[in-house]
Amino acid sequence: MKITEAKIRAAVKRCMKHLMKKQYELNLPKSAPENALRCLKVYTRTDGRSWAGHNLLKINTKCWQFGTKKWSEYNRVAKTPVIGNIQVVDDEDILMCLVAHEVSHFVQFTYRNWFPEYLKKKQDKDRGHGECFQTIYRYLRADLVNPMIESKKMENVA
Repeated sequence: MKITEAKIRAAVKRCMKHLMKKQYELNLPKSAPENALRCLKVYTRTDGRSWAGHNLLKINTKCWQFGTKKWSEYNRVAKTPVIGNIQVVDDEDILMCLVAHEVSHFVQFTYRNWFPEYLKKKQDKDRGHGECFQTIYRYLRADLVNPMIESKKMENVA
């Protein structure tokens, strides 16, 4: 699969719309998905990384994990059942994991003022991959990304 800007944009929009569900209580404004797309920069650099922050979302189409069969996370969360490392089927799965990770940072730093108090408190103690990030990332991985990956694995078995 070729990683295109259109596929990245679709993945960002899908993640942002997912996080707007009432069950997550993030209180994101209706403009959040469009704002994420406005802030998105897609680039291609062999030694570059993807990253996100306040009104900043950068995805590198040459992520070192493309072409592998495992999405690897930072040590801090690598062994966490829901948001840790996961076996994948293809580069579309890697893309969804990558985008979910970076969208979580984008939301963490861009929409802090919209969060409910419990999440603001988690953010106050957060250092990048702390409790606030993990909460947001868990919403995406548990209810969007991981089920998509598991469904593809089941299709490949059948």
